[in-house]
Amino acid sequence: MKQRELTREELLLKEICRNHPERRLDAPHQMQEVRDVLRLAFDDSTENMSEENLEEPIFIPEDLDVFLVWHERYLPSFWHRHSFFELSYVLSGSVTNDLEGKRLLMHQGDISILAPGISHAVGAFEDNAVMANILIRESTFEETFLAKFRGDDILSTFFTRAFYQSEGFPYLLFHTGEDSSLASALAEMEGETKGHRSFRRQMLNVCLQKFFLELLRHHESHIDLPELRLMKGSENLIYILQYMQTHWNSVTLKEMSSFFHYSERQLQRIIKAATGRTFEENTQAQKMLHAKTLLTTTTLPVADVAERCGFSSLNNFRRIFGRTYGMTPRQFRQSSSV
Repeated sequence: MKQRELTREELLLKEICRNHPERRLDAPHQMQEVRDVLRLAFDDSTENMSEENLEEPIFIPEDLDVFLVWHERYLPSFWHRHSFFELSYVLSGSVTNDLEGKRLLMHQGDISILAPGISHAVGAFEDNAVMANILIRESTFEETFLAKFRGDDILSTFFTRAFYQSEGFPYLLFHTGEDSSLASALAEMEGETKGHRSFRRQMLNVCLQKFFLELLRHHESHIDLPELRLMKGSENLIYILQYMQTHWNSVTLKEMSSFFHYSERQLQRIIKAATGRTFEENTQAQKMLHAKTLLTTTTLPVADVAERCGFSSLNNFRRIFGRTYGMTPRQFRQSSSV
């Protein structure tokens, strides 16, 4: 990648950092503590920025769902949160991202995704610390990323939990290395951001979908999660979840323990931490999803549906289905055909 030259603002920020080492501008500050530096570099353009929240209207143009900006090098690190999803892609050098008491050191090829409302402070204090920020409206993120997974399946549960339900997952971090396909997708996005051609909004959304597809195609298993980082076996997390999702009809914890060479207890802990569900709850949810599909798309007798979903007892199938959906399988089929 061609090195990006320092902008006028970045040169000024670099000079301030060097002339005032006592201020330690690379350490996280409250915004009011560095407001004077922001004013010097950006005139009055930061005056409307809240001390706590950076809102969509300030950073994402009204006619767009996605916008790409380059993080300003030597910008003072200050705590903030925003009302949109932020995807940060380090193209060269190293960047720090402090997240609610945890310091994340990102290197070339690292991609982090933060959900709205996560307090963090970013630091890029080298000339070669180049990072692109893709700002994404919440509804657009759900359509372009989470929609790649089916409803309530295991992987969808994991990613949804990572962003919305678990305090232990303030971010997703992908290690992608030197992936030319991602760099190319980012370059397309930058071109559309700079231009003002017709259908710019639609093209940016397509570029984002392409970026996510490339990311998930090549790096779905290259995810780092803070809550699981020190847990043995967590490096195989995505493979474990994919295996469960593929073999839901017959898989057992004992079989997976043998396949992945971990104890049953370790696997239970990893699966529970990642999805919020036990192994049994995850496989049961998959069986219920398949049962719904069979009941709405076939005329198979309920007993055959139960057998195809891995239940040896019809009464057990009916009991679990009723507990999950609040009606019997027959009632569900009748309501779906109305």
